Amino acid sequence: MSGNTQANTSLDQISDWLTKIIIGVSLVQIGRVPPAVGKLADILQKPLGNLPASGTFGAALAIFCALLGFFNLYLWSRALLADEWKLDNAAADGADDSADGKGSSAGAKGGAAGTAGGAKGSTNQG
Repeated sequence: MSGNTQANTSLDQISDWLTKIIIGVSLVQIGRVPPAVGKLADILQKPLGNLPASGTFGAALAIFCALLGFFNLYLWSRALLADEWKLDNAAADGADDSADGKGSSAGAKGGAAGTAGGAKGSTNQG
């Protein structure tokens, strides 16, 4: 595997398909949302102080947190997930090279340095 991560067109097509389904189902079921939010507000009113605005505040806070969570997940997946995959591919390529016997001498030096560092650390502890 190469270290370059490229977009998978089949995953893009599946993502587009799922987005269309979610939007379609949401548009069909949009009539059920206001009664559900009203019920959520009624349920949250008593635990939040039983004031007239407590339920509205609780429902608004729940919706805000849900939207913020989805937005945060979307931004993370767009900005950082590709970098995570690149690091994982690079680590897998390094593991493949060392398993094939093609590992560089830098890997052996790293192992020796780690051992020497460990011995040094144990000397300083005692």
